[in-house]
Amino acid sequence: MPDLDDLVTISQYAGRDVLLAQGGGGNTSVKSPDGARMWIKASGLRLAQVRPGYGCLEIDVAALLVLLDDPALAAMPRQQAHATAVERTQAATLGAPSLRPSLETIFHAVLGRLVLHTHPVYVNAFACMVNGAAALAAALPQPVPWVPYATPGYALGVAVAQIGRAWQAQHGQPAAHLVLANHGLITSGNTISATIQATGHFTRTARDYFGALPADACDIVAPPPALTVWAEGLRAALAQRYALSPAAFSVRPVTRAALLQAASLPDPWLLAGALVPDDVVYGGHQVWSALPQQRPADWLDQTPQAWPQTGKLIVAVPGQGVILAGPSPAFLEAMEENLLAHVLIRRLIARRGLAHSLPPAEVAYLLSMESEKYRQAIAAAPPQH
Repeated sequence: MPDLDDLVTISQYAGRDVLLAQGGGGNTSVKSPDGARMWIKASGLRLAQVRPGYGCLEIDVAALLVLLDDPALAAMPRQQAHATAVERTQAATLGAPSLRPSLETIFHAVLGRLVLHTHPVYVNAFACMVNGAAALAAALPQPVPWVPYATPGYALGVAVAQIGRAWQAQHGQPAAHLVLANHGLITSGNTISATIQATGHFTRTARDYFGALPADACDIVAPPPALTVWAEGLRAALAQRYALSPAAFSVRPVTRAALLQAASLPDPWLLAGALVPDDVVYGGHQVWSALPQQRPADWLDQTPQAWPQTGKLIVAVPGQGVILAGPSPAFLEAMEENLLAHVLIRRLIARRGLAHSLPPAEVAYLLSMESEKYRQAIAAAPPQH
């Protein structure tokens, strides 16, 4: 089917570039010619996993539009409204899929035929910077809608719809592209080329403004031997303290050059708090610090709260690097990609301004969301080929 071929193409385009999408972040959709149906990436999957016959679900668009404008839903408390919207979005999914549609399905319903939502490192430097909206407006030749931060799911869907409708009333045309504060970028269009070109345009604009990242920033390198030894010690300490079998969790050092470098000065790059929701999903909202001379078992004795609450752990060892612990190798890969993006965004912002982190109350709310816990579970599963 040509429509689904287009969805696979834009998903693969973004999914193969860690500067555009990390872990299961980002989503894509395509609508039928009459706009009545929409196919969207499944929640928690990587964009690169979308392929013919796998990774996307069919949705009744009319049901989403009714949900979006339902005054009863708007009147509910925040958590109840979100949970109800998730249930109704799943009910609007056609067939009997084993996966859920993307958490952000709702906003796709009000946008163009093809929608590509990414978490571009360069663009998120604007999105996560104090006064980033003004800086982006000055850098662009024409204005673009800026969506103030909203929690992923129902709240973000409503925010995108409201901003989009206000944009159309003011400019006489639909909002094709939007920047989401502390989140990412949405581009949409009728064709693959238009959607991809728009994503490239925003990325180049941001790169010109902040300057290019070092050529080796995303390189994969061997971690220092001492960091590998510390990781093995942490694995043994976790297994002993929490009676974990080797198959129940994974521990390893990071292998991205920028993360190993960031550990030389962890406070501004690794320990300063979450910038985007996926920092919370993949554990980067809390990065712990351990002295290189500490025994991992002693460190864990002093920091027992680091592991049981979330089942994932990031430890910066100053001067050596970063260690990841989580439910599976696949989850650790998603953790590392997201942490890499976090560090690179902070480095870009530091060239031109100040970072704007998510407030603690929002971090706590994201940690409580069942739909985000579902995404974590999908990310921990072995990838399907």
